Amino acid sequence: LLSMMQYASLGMHMVVTVRRLASLNTLVSLKLAPRSDEFVDFHQVADSMYETQNILSINILLSFISVFKFAKVVPQLSMLNRTISSAFHDLVGFLVMFTIVFVGFMQAFQLSFGTDLLEFATGGESFYTLFGVLSGDVNLDELRQANRLLGPVLFIMYAIFVMFILLNMFVAIVTLSYANAKKELKEDPQSKKLYNTIKYTVNIIVQLTQKQYKFLVIALRSRKTQREMKQALADGIVTESELREILRASGLAYPSERFPTWRYWSNADLVLKRYDTGGKGWLSKEELTALQQDMEAEADERKSVLERDFKDTDEQTRIENEMQRRKRIYTNLSRKVDTLTAMHTELLSELDQSRQVINEHINTLTRRLWRIWESSGLI
Repeated sequence: LLSMMQYASLGMHMVVTVRRLASLNTLVSLKLAPRSDEFVDFHQVADSMYETQNILSINILLSFISVFKFAKVVPQLSMLNRTISSAFHDLVGFLVMFTIVFVGFMQAFQLSFGTDLLEFATGGESFYTLFGVLSGDVNLDELRQANRLLGPVLFIMYAIFVMFILLNMFVAIVTLSYANAKKELKEDPQSKKLYNTIKYTVNIIVQLTQKQYKFLVIALRSRKTQREMKQALADGIVTESELREILRASGLAYPSERFPTWRYWSNADLVLKRYDTGGKGWLSKEELTALQQDMEAEADERKSVLERDFKDTDEQTRIENEMQRRKRIYTNLSRKVDTLTAMHTELLSELDQSRQVINEHINTLTRRLWRIWESSGLI
């Protein structure tokens, strides 16, 4: 059906192209600058453009509906196709019943109110009016005034048969087909595979984003640390307050259970005592260079720890996926074993019953033969 819609859309597109070229040819042949006593007839061009717009309106609708043909690639987006395919035969039967009942009411309303109400003057007007009643557009007072007896009676019958019974049948058919389509989608291995693939891809992206974010923070703090060092060395020395700003910018002093060394880097007094070789109370450029090297080594160590953590997380995720896969295999095998066990038990029960029936037949035949032999005097 979707392929036919696609071909119809392509055909309409070709028709529109041909009609536009024909309209352009007609327009070129007209005199666009006539004399004051001449009349230029644009009716043919206007009618052609109007019909072309009508064709385009149908074509754009078919084009958008045809998108569902390509949505079948993603099972979750093919629910409409699955629902319509599942409900197709039931909907055909329903449409036949609906058409019979609806046309009957359409003729009845036209004959009863056609001479009094414009809404039911013709079959087409009656059709549009009754179709609008399905959406709640009804004027019961006009029907009662036009025909005091048949107005309420026909409307109540129409409401019962069409609005209450047929429409609820339609909703039930579509709902049941949608439930079946959803069940098939859950049991579709391709759908599960696609869902697992998307989930795995999203997890990888999230992990990589977190990983790159942490490494980016380390890199930015390193640049900030270098900028603080350049500012501190403007006068050739680094005081304790400037050292505290450098340590804060480096991020090494950030409290973390993963890195216990933060307690050392958060104490500017200890760092100053370690790298201030002369006990001057400040750091020279050479002493600050040694501090910078140790800080870069600490940052590289933390980066390697984070990388190991992410590798461990990836490995753990892989192990969990493998465990889930084996669990599914075990569940399927257990289900099959249970099914075979039940079949084996049922087969043994049937064999036991057959053996009992055969024994009963043999006993009956033996008794009959015994009577025959007794009656003939053989025994």
